[in-house]
Amino acid sequence: MKEASEMKYGDQVEGQTWDDIIRVMTSATLRFELLSTVHTSPVTLDVQREDGVSTKGPRGGVFVMYNCARLHTLFDSYERGVEKGLYPEIPDTSKLDFSALKEEGEWLLLFNYLITFSEQLDQSGQALDCEGGGARICKFLVALSKDFSSYYNRVHVLGEPLPHLQL
Repeated sequence: MKEASEMKYGDQVEGQTWDDIIRVMTSATLRFELLSTVHTSPVTLDVQREDGVSTKGPRGGVFVMYNCARLHTLFDSYERGVEKGLYPEIPDTSKLDFSALKEEGEWLLLFNYLITFSEQLDQSGQALDCEGGGARICKFLVALSKDFSSYYNRVHVLGEPLPHLQL
């Protein structure tokens, strides 16, 4: 985790604040990896990997947390843009114009994650009680992260206004 942080932020990765961030990120990643593994499967942790540290892999806690942070930044930027009058408020769901969605990735995110999210959330508590339930939740979060990341890398969200997404 420290190597990955140093690769991204360079020499500024030092001091107690960074140590605390790295400790929390490491703990969260380990918890995610343990939760994502079915209890009948072995958990392997290779901290001395020869090929270096990957923070962009399409699997695992670091990837999910990275995309969670990305979404948080997006929502924060959106809220600031709304306050400045750059973006409109999100309308009530009954007033959404779904015909404005043109990209396949937009439909994929809508049908596979947004529409099913509350159901997934409701089932998450029940799933944790079941064998492999935690792994199922983690699989959902990894898939969401992969699809969101793919869409986000193709479409400049909250960049220049896209004509087909104007209200």
